[in-house]
Amino acid sequence: MENYQGSEIKQAQDTKIEYFVQTSKDGLITVKKTPDQKLDHTYIFIHGLFDSGERMLKLLQSGTFPFPGDLCKLQIILPTAPVREVTKYKRSGHSWYDMNDREFDDPLRYNEDHMRESLAYIISLIDQVAVEFHNSDYSKVYLGGFSQGCLMSFLAAISFPKRIGGIIGYSGIVPPIAFKLIDENPGNLQHLQTLPFLQYVGVEDPLFPIEKAKKQAEEFWKELLNALNFKFVEEAGLGHKLSQKGLMIGNEFIESTIKQFQQKL
Repeated sequence: MENYQGSEIKQAQDTKIEYFVQTSKDGLITVKKTPDQKLDHTYIFIHGLFDSGERMLKLLQSGTFPFPGDLCKLQIILPTAPVREVTKYKRSGHSWYDMNDREFDDPLRYNEDHMRESLAYIISLIDQVAVEFHNSDYSKVYLGGFSQGCLMSFLAAISFPKRIGGIIGYSGIVPPIAFKLIDENPGNLQHLQTLPFLQYVGVEDPLFPIEKAKKQAEEFWKELLNALNFKFVEEAGLGHKLSQKGLMIGNEFIESTIKQFQQKL
């Protein structure tokens, strides 16, 4: 069993980019380029196992997690999972759900109650952001995540009743509970067909083997849901990690979908 320490990414040294940062009483972090920045979009990023919003903030401030370009005029919101015991690793830490050592496509791997609790929180956060900052225009909200955060982002897309701007998932797959959520939310299938998805995976990921992840993505997103705007991207040599290259491709994905939407107006 691997000794998982959370997302790994080489951080730029001796660099600190000054952003305007606000932290709420419950630990929700909001990051903007400047206090008076024009705000057109929001990117909610869901961290992985044993990580936190604070650690994602450090990656932003170091320049390792590049801030999307000026076209987006967005803020980044970084939530943090509760601390709980994680059975697989026999330790406690920030985790969106408990899990054990079974295969990733085994429903018994995941604590479904924890997943549903975290899903309810993420969905309420999307709602809050859209109403508070974007006049209830959900297309202005993007959702991304790494590892556990990727899984939760995919589940939020399936469960959320409105079409958001897009989904970016790093180093993750679709967990088995997704099929239950589809049955529980049949009215969401139509907007899932046009929702932009990016699934970014490392060829050397030991947790989610590339061929198995690719086959699942093809069967779930394209064959089952007929997701017309789904894109699967591999990075050679990458394990179960975030990479600056992947984060930049995610930013380009956001920028391109915004540009396409603006061209339709």
